[in-house]
Amino acid sequence: MDGVSGRPGTGSSGTQPPAASTGFTGWYGTGTLFQVTGTSWFTGYWWYRADTAQSGAAQEFALWSVPPDNARRLFVPGSHVTSGTLGAGWNYVALAAPLLLTRTWPYRAVTTLQNNFPFTASQLGAGMPYAGGITSGPLNVFSANGAGNPPLWVSEPQTSYQTGNSDPAVAAGYPLQDNSSFLGWLDIQVTDTAPAGAAYSLWPNLPWADVAGTGDNGDGYTMGLQFRLSQSCTLNKIRFWSAPAAGAAPAVLRLPGRCGIWDVTSQTVVTGTDNPSPAWKREPAGGAASPGDGWVYCDYSGSGVVLAAGTDYKAAVWAAGPAAGQWWRTATTPFWAAGGAYSAAGQGGAVNGPVTAPNAAGSSPGQNSWHGPNLAWGYPGSYNNPENDFADIEVTPATIAGAASAAAAAAQPAVQVSMRPAAGTAVGTAPAPAVATLSHVTAQAGLAAATAIAPPLPAGIDITVRLGPTTSRAQAAVAAATQGDGTAAGIIQGDGTAAGAVQGDGAGTGPTTVNRRP
Repeated sequence: MDGVSGRPGTGSSGTQPPAASTGFTGWYGTGTLFQVTGTSWFTGYWWYRADTAQSGAAQEFALWSVPPDNARRLFVPGSHVTSGTLGAGWNYVALAAPLLLTRTWPYRAVTTLQNNFPFTASQLGAGMPYAGGITSGPLNVFSANGAGNPPLWVSEPQTSYQTGNSDPAVAAGYPLQDNSSFLGWLDIQVTDTAPAGAAYSLWPNLPWADVAGTGDNGDGYTMGLQFRLSQSCTLNKIRFWSAPAAGAAPAVLRLPGRCGIWDVTSQTVVTGTDNPSPAWKREPAGGAASPGDGWVYCDYSGSGVVLAAGTDYKAAVWAAGPAAGQWWRTATTPFWAAGGAYSAAGQGGAVNGPVTAPNAAGSSPGQNSWHGPNLAWGYPGSYNNPENDFADIEVTPATIAGAASAAAAAAQPAVQVSMRPAAGTAVGTAPAPAVATLSHVTAQAGLAAATAIAPPLPAGIDITVRLGPTTSRAQAAVAAATQGDGTAAGIIQGDGTAAGAVQGDGAGTGPTTVNRRP
């Protein structure tokens, strides 16, 4: 809500924040429903304090995932933070660490406070100022249901509220009531700049998938998710959704007994990935997993396995059978083709960072293929439904030490967006993340978090460049011997006038020769 291009916010040509808070006594909570349409990290919350009658005391914030079955929405671990004292106007409250979000999937940011709150009625419904929702970069805030950009598969209201509960990270604190398709002035901030050493999976920080028993009668299968990588990556994990109890649905009763990565072309297991007795761990804590713990993983972080770019793989899990009633997996269908509640998330395939899972038509013989039933571990080469059994992988791009090339930097643009105010904001208890424009380092506009000043942006543009793993050391203005102006790859010796050890792109050492001066 930055007020730019007609988006709501300070100085907007559309809706501006309220000049006074709405009177109320008791606990109040509000939530904003949104999705990201590109690979993005959630970095924090923006909250508007309208006046001194609205509390400036420490305030809690949390993030939830929202599935088609609204009864099974779940809190996102790592998203619960508390501010300090809040100032007048906009306040930024940062997460302890950025959270990679699942693309397309709806999330709701939630906060709670006592007494007065900011409120603007009649904004997100049909015929209202933001009937098409609010979009800023990869961040899409849905409209109300029945308007032009309704929430994906969600029947609950866009901006919502609840009264009586103080904790935004528990179910009773999740807001579900509507009031005239209002704006509650809770904003979110995301960035597409990867943190150092970022890992990627298809369904990160998504603590929900289908329930136990859907398509599972206890039979044994090898189930495989087909994927490929846009660049070579180190394998960190094979992930699997071990469904917890939800409503009348019980938790699963066992974990897979084997896992590995298959090469689709050769139909052989990738060396170093076959684990005939995996020690499953819980996400995110890493302790020993039990059936029904949600996302669990087999740890490959010390294996040294590097998966190649452009190769078709299948991440596979296996359980023995038959074992009547001993549920171990989910089967959400249709997912990878049209015709179901989840189709919007999978009929075009799934992508996050370098990881792509093709849809049913783009896979061999179809997405989420299998081997079975009740057979030994084997290549999953059969298919009959475009289902998702929620196997996944986590990978980290394999990098070469040294400066990134200008081409690599261009391939991963570094932008950070929210709908927060562009300037003149008040600081809450946490500064906004530092951003960088090549060799100039500054804070986001309106926040005195750094001393250098970034070059001015053209009017109406609310995009800042942030330090990312593809930015060379010279571009980050840190001490390093770099070539030219820092836009070309390569590390050279001394001040750049003496011969240096260079090889390839300059990331590694190599033999030196004479006459390397310019």
